[in-house]
Amino acid sequence: MATINKYRGKFKVSIRRQFHKPIYKTFSRLQDARDWALETERKLLKGLYEDLTEANKTTLADILERYGKEKIPRYKSQEAPLYMIKKIAKHNIGQTTLTNLTTFRLIKYRDEIASTRTKSTANKYITLISVAIKAAINEWDIYLPKNPAFHVPRLEERKKITRILVNGEYPRLLDAATSSKLHYLKAMIIVAYETGARRGELIKLKESNVNWAKSTALLLDTKTNTDREIALSPKCVEALKSVPLSITKQFFPVKSKGQFRFYWDQCKKNAGISDLKFHAIRHTFVTLKLEEGWSIAEVSAQTGHADLKSLQTYQHIRPKHLVKKFNLKA
Repeated sequence: MATINKYRGKFKVSIRRQFHKPIYKTFSRLQDARDWALETERKLLKGLYEDLTEANKTTLADILERYGKEKIPRYKSQEAPLYMIKKIAKHNIGQTTLTNLTTFRLIKYRDEIASTRTKSTANKYITLISVAIKAAINEWDIYLPKNPAFHVPRLEERKKITRILVNGEYPRLLDAATSSKLHYLKAMIIVAYETGARRGELIKLKESNVNWAKSTALLLDTKTNTDREIALSPKCVEALKSVPLSITKQFFPVKSKGQFRFYWDQCKKNAGISDLKFHAIRHTFVTLKLEEGWSIAEVSAQTGHADLKSLQTYQHIRPKHLVKKFNLKA
């Protein structure tokens, strides 16, 4: 039921209904207050009322900040989304209220990012905005008739096949890493090359996870949300034993992605290599082991790939290996 009270020359309408948040609005004219109250109650009865009060005063930056505090801590990798949240907050789109945030404005923002970054990065920004707005609507009681980011078309990404180490690049990397100020970089490269483990898995690896007697290591909380035991080659064991342990007993205590990227890029430059991601070492391991005759099951057990399809994206069958196959049949 609506009530109208006069206060300091203004007319304040209050509407209270069971199972609905109180609705308030202030008017200069009594007739306007009465008209709005009648129309609002009519919409409430028919289930047509849209309460945009919170959305009108909440900006995109506001919900992203909350999303960063409440949701991002559950992410396995938090650095990238937190960085994106800061970038959006500094952009004028971050100061846009949710009611003024349209699909068209988000498309322009997507294209602006894609003009200086990759299409993949632009898509990730829109996805982050979309999930934050979804949380605001479904969990934080902020009403919006629709999620404007949900309807933003994602840019088509060209699928890149990460290359593998070739033409003596591995020894050149090791030589360059020897003089790196990141004291464990060389050992980290060796362990990645000898095990096929992901960078994130190596960063988490502690001495307590290694069974020196059995030459195995237990990788905890991997990308597939499972623990995985891997085999360690003699070269891998030697590399691990050469690393002074951190206070946390980690072999490779990377402080941040930025720190690691700096020293990795420096190492590549000194080795005369430009277009190489650290993940390429994992691709190299898969390729070499398949060429050496390891079965798909054996490679999968070591690398943690859940199925053949995902493993095939890492497989680089080199022509020279096929030539050897022909020669064996000759």
